[in-house]
Amino acid sequence: MAGYGENPYGQNYATGGGGGGGGFMMGGSQGDSPSKGGFSAKNTLRPVTVRQIISATQAHPDAEFKVDDQELGQLTFCAVIRNISKNATNISYTMEDGTGEIEVRQWLDSTSDDSGKAADIQVNTYVRVLGTVKAFQSKRSVSAGHIRPVNSFNEVLYHKMEAVWVHMQITKGTGQKSGGGQAADYGSSTPATGGADLTSISNPTQRKIAQAIHTLVTPDSEGITVQQVAAKLQVIASHCILELVVVRRRRRGPAASIFSPYPFTNTITTTTPSRERLLGPPPCFMTATPPPTAPTQVKQDKPQLAGTRIKQRKGVAKSQAKFEPEAFRDSLFTHFESVTSPTDWDGYAAALDRAGNTLDYRKYSDQLFDILIAGGILAPGGSYEDEDAPLSPFAIFKAKSAKVEDVKPYITVLDKVIRRYKFLQKPLEETTLTGMLQYINRFSKEQNEKLATTTALLLQTNLLGANVLQVLQKDHLVKDDLAITFVDNVFKAYLSEAPIEALGSVLRKGGIRDPLLFFPTQKRAQPGIVTNHFKSVGLSSVADYWQKRAARDAREGVISRLSEMQSDENTSSEEIVDFLKEQRARTGLAMDEYVPIVFDGLVKSISWSTRPDQAEAQATKEISTFSPILAPFTPSPKAEIALINKIQLFCFEEQRALKSFSNLLKVMYNDDVLSDQAIIYWATKGARPEGKDIFLQQAAPLVKYLQEQSDDEDDE
Repeated sequence: MAGYGENPYGQNYATGGGGGGGGFMMGGSQGDSPSKGGFSAKNTLRPVTVRQIISATQAHPDAEFKVDDQELGQLTFCAVIRNISKNATNISYTMEDGTGEIEVRQWLDSTSDDSGKAADIQVNTYVRVLGTVKAFQSKRSVSAGHIRPVNSFNEVLYHKMEAVWVHMQITKGTGQKSGGGQAADYGSSTPATGGADLTSISNPTQRKIAQAIHTLVTPDSEGITVQQVAAKLQVIASHCILELVVVRRRRRGPAASIFSPYPFTNTITTTTPSRERLLGPPPCFMTATPPPTAPTQVKQDKPQLAGTRIKQRKGVAKSQAKFEPEAFRDSLFTHFESVTSPTDWDGYAAALDRAGNTLDYRKYSDQLFDILIAGGILAPGGSYEDEDAPLSPFAIFKAKSAKVEDVKPYITVLDKVIRRYKFLQKPLEETTLTGMLQYINRFSKEQNEKLATTTALLLQTNLLGANVLQVLQKDHLVKDDLAITFVDNVFKAYLSEAPIEALGSVLRKGGIRDPLLFFPTQKRAQPGIVTNHFKSVGLSSVADYWQKRAARDAREGVISRLSEMQSDENTSSEEIVDFLKEQRARTGLAMDEYVPIVFDGLVKSISWSTRPDQAEAQATKEISTFSPILAPFTPSPKAEIALINKIQLFCFEEQRALKSFSNLLKVMYNDDVLSDQAIIYWATKGARPEGKDIFLQQAAPLVKYLQEQSDDEDDE
């Protein structure tokens, strides 16, 4: 049978001095008046059951918890997990061990891989928990410092027997020894040395060592070292003393009863196989540390100023407070009880203002906005974390409808609260609303409409930036037109209170530059999808805005890329045309809007000669090479007129090409880029005012020729 120091079920107690199983049995560590040099309750590790934790008592709210009239510091228990709830900062477990059920919360450390460790912990499996008991509003829970899976059910049985044994030690004691002395109870300040029977030790050497230990142990000492015993005996080697201590301790003989209440330092717990038949469960816990190089010196207590109390900083106290969103929700609801009417908006604003004085809005900001918008705390996925919990009487999802006039009073209350507690604005934009928009596929149609109106009104009040809408571009939201429908509702609500210029400014500042990303992937290649969609839902002003925005963005991108492709000798005209067609399909621009952009990109690649007398010939020669590229983008008279006007404006602004206008028209006509009807119409009705007289005079011979040709065809 394995010895206590080799107990496979108790040796991983981790913190609190845990080594080989069982609770700490330190002299003077559990009494009301700890003895000098003793251990405090915070340094003990006690095996308990869930029922003992629930039944623990407190003299007052700030007092330590007590079980069996002893302070409860570090505790450990084995239980089965019934539920797991994961949050951003902690993991909450519901556990029971047959005696009761309790909540255990383990905080996640961003500097360590706690999430990886928690992956092995599953529902309906046994675990061992190490931690401390906490209370919030009369609700008991355990703050776990360490949770590990139990690999053998023997550990569960062992723990239950261990908890019973410690309970009996505390409440009943160990009774009288044969020598007349009473053994020390759990938490006693007096070592059990009074009546140890040393006559039962037959070996003379072992008896001398036991007598030396009995002499050296005092109520004030934390233990004795091997060197102290060796120095007293002077003739026995240290390794013999260690051997005796290990063997007597595991045999539970008189030597063990002498020093068992103290942490006997420098003992060796590893034994040879021949000694394992002697091992048995010990009556108490003992530690093992490497032997020091010199005898342990008695540490002198530093002087203390009586009557002082070190006050913990407020920020530190709040950061160490337990995270309990359910308790926060219940406390917030109590503040709403003073509001008698569901439309008393000033009453709700005042209640939220008062609640901020007592509740930690900074810590529970996400839960606060979940309650004020959805009515309850939302779990990952968009469902309520507690389906059975009552919903908030103040919630935007409870508005009569998604109309602006019905939602606006709620936004006014939120605005007052955020202006009062300015730190709430950042989490609303960065976490709460962004996270809520990810779940629109889980909300009902009515809830999505109310959420869209809420988003629009928050954008109007500058409590949000339009960047929150970028989360709608995720694949699971753009399919089935879910994202674009939500955006439509946001734009409609916004434009009911503000002009399109204000909406455009908000979208530009929020980085919303490409509306195609809100459409399903399979629809993005459709020509004019953006303009046609917004016009079909009654948002013509939005369609015009995106059309102008697309033209401006396309102009910059196409001109830059087209200039690069023209400069590259390896790029063919067919490749340039394919690129231009792809860009037009992406932007949805009409041909009469797109062909001037193409012309600007082509002429930007011209490297003009420094000789003015060659400029006219160079312009004609260079632009004549553009005909194969321009021809596919002038399929209609309207596009042809737009190209002629662009050429007119180019020649007017570029003085070197001023005299080339008529030659450029001839080249374009001969290459079938422009038709005779388009040139005649331009000359009679469609010319731009910039340099109109000059260019009409230049083009007069060409126009006259085309008119004559047209008349001859009519006569025939």
